Amino acid sequence: MPKLVLRLDSKAAEAKLAALGSRAPQVVARSLNRAAMSGRTAMARVVSKDMGLKVGDVRERITMRDATPARLSVTLFASAKRLPLILFRATGPEPSFGRGRGVGATLGGRKRYPRAFIATMGSGHRGVFERRGKLRLPIYELFGPSIALVFKKHEQVGIDRVQEMLEKTLGHELEFEMSRS
Repeated sequence: MPKLVLRLDSKAAEAKLAALGSRAPQVVARSLNRAAMSGRTAMARVVSKDMGLKVGDVRERITMRDATPARLSVTLFASAKRLPLILFRATGPEPSFGRGRGVGATLGGRKRYPRAFIATMGSGHRGVFERRGKLRLPIYELFGPSIALVFKKHEQVGIDRVQEMLEKTLGHELEFEMSRS
């Protein structure tokens, strides 16, 4: 799974961090987590635009391992699991009832899947499926690419956003914690 790695030069904030003593790791962890959430949002926007997906569909596939006072690092992970084809603006008759027009989906360009159909399963899961074999069984769900490669391609956007937000949030968190004491 691709992940973002960022290093912080905290010389400007070291005096304030030293004044906080044992509360300093909590302040840094909070700042890292807030900055990483902003980076996750920026990555979701750029990846969704590149792939032609909804931002929410991409955001839920970018996970974050939070920082804690004991472990002052945050990691963003992009899922390498392939996305259901229905997310790529799949259109076609639903259910097809043998009309056999197939399904169209946008993967870079518009692509036609002539033997596919859109259906909603009993569980409520909606997807693009295709029958295989002489007896038209089994039925398989069709998938598009994962977001992992596009995430890796745009990782600098996430790093820049996290860096920018970390500088802001660390200053705000330090001021807040200093005002509490």
